Amino acid sequence: MVYFVRAKSYFRYATDILNELKTEKNQEAIIKKAQEVFKLGLKAVWAISQVTPPEKPPTLEEILNSTLPSFEGFSNRVLEIKKQLFEKSVSPEEAKALAEEFLKIVETVLSPIL
Repeated sequence: MVYFVRAKSYFRYATDILNELKTEKNQEAIIKKAQEVFKLGLKAVWAISQVTPPEKPPTLEEILNSTLPSFEGFSNRVLEIKKQLFEKSVSPEEAKALAEEFLKIVETVLSPIL
């Protein structure tokens, strides 16, 4: 059950940052917060499969690769959102929209425990 609590906590943190993101004015901060929403959302999905936390924190790529099967039906979109947020230059408005879309996907995946 601890892993459910951890997953809910990561999801709540991501939601809190998304709410902050909506009122943020600094363009660089908007993109960084959108990236943080993505990371925390991934960690929320990852946490449901981790009974005990690993000894060393996994990288973003390790988390992404281990959680992709959980995003059944959304995995291609998740990869595209990650690419846009981390590898391409996006506008602050696009970053906000991508973060919000990703969190909705995470909410769908986690709906049985939320």
